[in-house]
Formats: sequence, C-alpha cells, structure tokens
Amino acid sequence: MAGRPGPRPSRAATAVSLVLALASSRAGAERPELVRIGSIAPEGTAWAGPDCFGAVVRTLERVSQKPVRVRTILGAALGDERSQLERVRKGTLDGYGGGLVSLARFVPELAALTLPFLYDDDADVDAVMASAAAEQARSLARAAGFELLVLTEAGWRGFGARRPLRAPADFQGLSVRSSESPEQLEMWRLLGARPRPLPVTETLSALETHVVEGFDQTPVFMFAASWYAHSPYYVYARHLYEPGMLVLATRTTTRLGLRPEAFREIGPRCMPAARAEGAAVLAELRRSGSQVLELSPEERRVLSERVAAPVRAYFRKHTTPAGRRLLDAIERALAAHRKGQP
Repeated sequence: MAGRPGPRPSRAATAVSLVLALASSRAGAERPELVRIGSIAPEGTAWAGPDCFGAVVRTLERVSQKPVRVRTILGAALGDERSQLERVRKGTLDGYGGGLVSLARFVPELAALTLPFLYDDDADVDAVMASAAAEQARSLARAAGFELLVLTEAGWRGFGARRPLRAPADFQGLSVRSSESPEQLEMWRLLGARPRPLPVTETLSALETHVVEGFDQTPVFMFAASWYAHSPYYVYARHLYEPGMLVLATRTTTRLGLRPEAFREIGPRCMPAARAEGAAVLAELRRSGSQVLELSPEERRVLSERVAAPVRAYFRKHTTPAGRRLLDAIERALAAHRKGQP
C-alpha cells in the first residue's frame, strides 16, 4: 500500500526558499575573482605608484568582464624575475611586471629591444615604442603565452663597481653580475669582464662577499636593492636601455575577457614618473657620497665600437627569423626617427 504524500510546503515557505536561493546565486556570481600580479619592483617606487601599477589595477577592475580583486605582490616576495614568469607561464600566477630582459628568457626574440648601444636617447626609445616593432613584440609574447599589456620604462643602465668602469681596460678580468641573457653575457665578454649570471635576489650577498665586483643596472633598482652600498662608483653609461613591461598570462586575459588595447595608454602615462624617479635617485646617490660619473662622447664611442655591432651580429646569428624581423623593424623605426620622418 503506497504511503501518503507528506505535507506540501506553504506558499510562504516556497517563496522564502526561492528568495534565499536567488540571493545565494547572486552572491556567488558577484564574488570577485582574485588576480595576482607579482614584481621585483620595491614598494615606494614609481612602478608601484598610481600611474603605473595603480593604473593597471584600475583598468583591470574596470574592463574585466568578470568582477575581480587585484592583488600586487611587490619587492620580489614571490622570487626573482625568472621564477615569477615561470609561474605565470604555468598558471599559478596571473601576471608579472618588471624589466623586459627577464621576459626575453622565455621569448628570446625580445632581446632585440635591449641590445647595448641600440638607442641614443629617450627620443629614440619613444620612437621605437610607438612603432610597428612594439606590436611585433606583443605578437611574439602572445604566441609564448604572455599578453604584453604594458610597455613602459625600466630605465637606462649604468655600471656599478669599486672602481670607475669607463674604458675597456677597466673591465679586464672583473667578475661581474649579469642576467642570463646571452646577448648581455656576450657584451661583458667583449668588454673583457668575467660575467656570472645571478638572479637579482642573490646579487647583494654576492657583492658583499666579493663573489662579484661589478654589475650593470638602472639607478632606481640599484638604489632600492642597496647594491650601491658595495659599489662606490656608478658610471651612468646609458649603454643599455631596458623597457619595462607588464604581462598577464594569455589564459587570464581570455578568462576575464580583457581587451589588450584598453591598457595601451598606461605605458606612456607611467614613463614620465619612472624617468623623474631615475633623475631623483641619481641626485640622491650623489648626496649620499657615491661617485656618479658619466661617459664623455669619446668614451661612449669607444665602448660602443667594442660591443654594439658584434652583439647585434651575435643576436642575428642566434635568433629566429621572427627575431631578425623584430630587429629590422626596430632599426627602421630608429632610422626614420633620426631622419625626422613620422
């Protein structure tokens, strides 16, 4: 004999259940997704400020097709550049902001943008960053799983050491910290130094223990990381310009429905703050007792002749056809700019 059906819920109880279910559904739908972006940039620098990382966060929250909460983890708290970018590639970190040299470890063609003595001044840099070469760089990064949302400034590099490094003879036999970039290792060898690839997180202790006695770096990072305390001479050679960048994993941009073009204006907006900070740090270094020197035109010519063409030839020999096309585009942009062409 079939049992009797249980009592039916009242209309009021049914209505309450529907309201609770709808409220729960909306709460789940509106819960923001956490987007984590790492960087070795220290707190308090222009990179961490409102016109750079701050602008990225605001834009992400505005244009994402899903509610997001962006968290930036600065000061190499998540490791050095390579380890953070490896996490972006594997999907355990959404994004990374730093110097383009680190990204070239994963997209070797991008080293074309950071070759020594490629640019003469800021106007050269600006011309290339506004040219077709920048779009080629973005395409190369995207193919490797990185969406290059922002191209801006990390800065010009100089040489730090316990003696001034102004001429090839000054570099002979000197143990120096280098990035892993094959082109930068080749630059040091051509100058006569003995390069040692080291992460930025290990460089300070290497300087303290005299494992390395010199390096090249931007004034801002050298100062923030305290490398200057072990290099009383800093020759602001401007031998190498490093673009700054912010990348997100392509899977993150797809998941959030981001339009990369929405981020294009951040790079130019960040540049003035980064450049002003570089000048301020040089002044602070001088006030603190560091010997901040610059190359004479003749000294710059001698160093350039030693490394510029050979490193460019090294890059062309070892890169891919896409890398050679990128360097061609950079050289065309520079030639047009220097001739006054748009």
